[in-house]
Amino acid sequence: MKTIAIHLRLETASHRKRMMGIFRHVGANNDWDMRIIPNEDALCELIKATDPAERPDGIISGVPYSERTGDTIVRSGIPFVGIGMSESELAAHGNLRRFVLNDNEGIGKAAADYFLSLGNFRSYAFIPDAANRGWSRLRERGFERTLRHERISCNIYNQSKGPLHAWLKALPRPAAVLSAYDIGAQETIDACKKAGLEVPKQVSVLGVDNDELICDYTN
Repeated sequence: MKTIAIHLRLETASHRKRMMGIFRHVGANNDWDMRIIPNEDALCELIKATDPAERPDGIISGVPYSERTGDTIVRSGIPFVGIGMSESELAAHGNLRRFVLNDNEGIGKAAADYFLSLGNFRSYAFIPDAANRGWSRLRERGFERTLRHERISCNIYNQSKGPLHAWLKALPRPAAVLSAYDIGAQETIDACKKAGLEVPKQVSVLGVDNDELICDYTN
């Protein structure tokens, strides 16, 4: 029986779906003892366990780590798979590190292609993740490049441009807006309400992740 430590942020839809994918792959008949790790400190404690029976045989994670934790993982010699992350420090340490990445630029392209297929927008816009993380920048690039190929400009929001609701109101309408992820899409819809804009008649909003809790219960 192999012990596999799984550390994912289960409060987010994408990480929950990763967990479900792992369970589907392993199935009911397996030789894995899967331990769900609640946080980074707990993972470090498990890796440093003095009893060899307590240490995991492998780690699956989707969480970017601090330098301290990354170094602990590397020094442990435990095989590591990172999902949706590209930590260069971890990746640089030999054959025991593997990474499974989203095609984030492809996600942005698919969103642009979808909006273009509808063919009735006067403006296009992208709203990045508030921290402007790498995956968000790649989605922005795929979206913007696809529009530029069609000689269409893309409006990019950032906080220096003022409140989101005012920025949205200034877009020529109807507008097609891609948010980097579903929580941001929900916030965009709320900002449209504040600006008195009708969704989707005046502003069409698209998010990423298919988070059912957000998508099914956002008006």
